[in-house]
Amino acid sequence: MEHYNDFYEQMKLVGVNNYLLVSLEHSFHLLVNGQIDEAKHQLSMVETWRHGKVTERQGQRVKLVQAYRSLLDYFVWCDKRKSFSTRAAASTDEMAALDMKAVYKKSTVNLKEILKNPGVWDPFILCYVEMLEHYQHHEAISKVLKNYAYDESFPPNPNAHVYLYRHLKKIAAPQKKLKRVLK
Repeated sequence: MEHYNDFYEQMKLVGVNNYLLVSLEHSFHLLVNGQIDEAKHQLSMVETWRHGKVTERQGQRVKLVQAYRSLLDYFVWCDKRKSFSTRAAASTDEMAALDMKAVYKKSTVNLKEILKNPGVWDPFILCYVEMLEHYQHHEAISKVLKNYAYDESFPPNPNAHVYLYRHLKKIAAPQKKLKRVLK
């Protein structure tokens, strides 16, 4: 594993133009090998990295890095939720609940910011919606999903309408509203 990490570090230094992409790939490698904390640290470092004048392509890559770092925050939140639910059965742990809420806030702020950028963000929107559902923020979910489905600046995405339909069905929206989403 150490040899792979050394190799990735050398790759980053070879081409400054590809630093962000190589770093993102390195974090994927760390993630696949179960090193979530190291992957998250890697993405946090890369997120603040700058070289020369920031180009549009570099800005897009930084947004991609931010999106994946937020996804790792979501994974941390899921782990905390799982451990909290098993502990909650035995007793209440207020510190664990506060810690989980802090990770939730950090992740949702970043995901909300990412979802303002046009693109197909399906895996990220699903994570964001799951966290909002956990805290029963149904109005926020409706707003986010409507924006994702109907914002003209986003590319056409049939999945966005499916997510909105499923959410409306879950909250028992009127038939008329459900049919409008399917059109």
